[in-house]
Amino acid sequence: MSNGTTPERRTRRQVLEMGVGLVGSTVVAACSSSSGGGTPGGGSKGKLVLPAFEPPKKLPGSIISDKEGVCPAYTQFPRRPFRSVKGRPGKGGSIRALVPTWTVPPPPLAKNQWAQELHRRLGVQYVADVAVDYAAKVSSTIAGGDLPDLFFAIPGGSPVVLQTILQGGFTDLTEHLSGSNIKKYPNLQRLPTYAWRSSAVENTLYGAPNTLSYINQFDVYRRDWAKELGHTELPTNGDEMFDMLTGFAKRHAGGDAWTFGTVVRGVELAQEMFRVPTNWRAEGNDKLTYYIETDEFEAALEYANRLWDAKCYHPDALSNPDTKERALFVAGKLFIHWSSLDIYFGNGLSGIEGQIKRVVPNADPQYFLPPGHDGGKCNPSGSSPGSYGVAAIPSKIGKDKGRVEELLSIMDYWAAPFGSDEFLFMRFGIEGRHFKFNSDGQPIPVDDQRVLSELTMNVLCGPAFQYYPAHPQTGVTAQKIIATNAPLVLKDPTVGLVSRTAMRQSSALSQLVTDYTNQIVSGRKPIKAIGELRQQWRKRGGDAIRNEFQESMSRVAGSGK
Repeated sequence: MSNGTTPERRTRRQVLEMGVGLVGSTVVAACSSSSGGGTPGGGSKGKLVLPAFEPPKKLPGSIISDKEGVCPAYTQFPRRPFRSVKGRPGKGGSIRALVPTWTVPPPPLAKNQWAQELHRRLGVQYVADVAVDYAAKVSSTIAGGDLPDLFFAIPGGSPVVLQTILQGGFTDLTEHLSGSNIKKYPNLQRLPTYAWRSSAVENTLYGAPNTLSYINQFDVYRRDWAKELGHTELPTNGDEMFDMLTGFAKRHAGGDAWTFGTVVRGVELAQEMFRVPTNWRAEGNDKLTYYIETDEFEAALEYANRLWDAKCYHPDALSNPDTKERALFVAGKLFIHWSSLDIYFGNGLSGIEGQIKRVVPNADPQYFLPPGHDGGKCNPSGSSPGSYGVAAIPSKIGKDKGRVEELLSIMDYWAAPFGSDEFLFMRFGIEGRHFKFNSDGQPIPVDDQRVLSELTMNVLCGPAFQYYPAHPQTGVTAQKIIATNAPLVLKDPTVGLVSRTAMRQSSALSQLVTDYTNQIVSGRKPIKAIGELRQQWRKRGGDAIRNEFQESMSRVAGSGK
């Protein structure tokens, strides 16, 4: 398992076109823009001093990377977990929280042994409103006006969250968390600087981040099939890649297997190779260019269209959902796949890697990094700004300094580092009920989803990590993938900036781009229709978004952030 909070995977474009630039899972960060100077919601002004950072402990079996955006990997849990929190952080009573889940919701508190033990450990009763449909839940909660004490805020998860930030609905925590002030919360201090930076809205901190590495998804191909085609080594440029992809399609022209399961996958691969910007690119004088406006995007669509003409896509590639694509790959029907680290590796047989080897014993699925079309480097997809969301505190509580500090202490418990007793409980549960130690001292979850569902209310804030206790070396493999891809990512310069128009129009504009992309790739519109797309995008709000992001960029630069 990694940090265990990655949502169902989305393409980089599906995430970033939401007009946000935080992640997440998944995941994303932008907010909307205030009309005047200062910051959204009347937050902190002036230079943002990011929280002081304390590196994670070097434990036996730990691999700590010095590359930004690459989380630690672990191959062994300590035989004697250490304590990272002194005493109980709560002061009695109860706290309410709104948190998401991507699996089944937990049982009621009266039947949830993990929640009951959490109550004892925290010194307060933890009452969670668990959102399976995050956007719907936050909309109804915010509309009702009674925000819980802790609110898992995903700016990219619902426009109403962005609006609430702008209207001052959440407490500005900058004073509590910036610089050396963070030392009061030593576990939060171990969250990496890049996660705080990516989760800040302009120059204001509204919560503790749920940390992600810079890479959460990656490319996989069937190396055994590539060797059958004569490609014993990976292609080194776009032409060689085209030969391999179309060669597979020709060999399976009878319809028993396909190169791609969806149009999205072919387009994403082409965008990687042509180094299409990650959402936006800052040109000279900080002028922003959206990715669909670039020559690289046009070249990528041409490439993807050539793959369509060569019959590289599944017959239902325009409509197949992620679940269908995944099922096709597991069944041995696809040459190329794209997956999240969590979903692919799972914990042994539960991940896609384990599943496909059960279904197709001779399969040899392997990670690969696409080449640049010209033989240079690529811009890997599956990137994140470094955080998924933040544990925020409603502004109605902000005036009560003691309550704010209590809630920050509870966040500090949540952010317990790997190897601690608190981490073991928060991530794995209660020994004997939720997990058992194997002979190597690794905590192995029980094979009972009903029991494990008790832990699905624990998403809030904390570190990113790679650890797969049933197959410890998998964490090392996953970390190497992250470390290889992360330095190549062309970062989105709008992360943490704000645009009101993006908040209102991002969904409609995203659909516009998707519709044109699908029609151009499938040959229903000519390549020159990209001009219509750009014109429509600008007219329907794209230019306004650009201007607002540039204004936000100027405000941030002026504050010295």
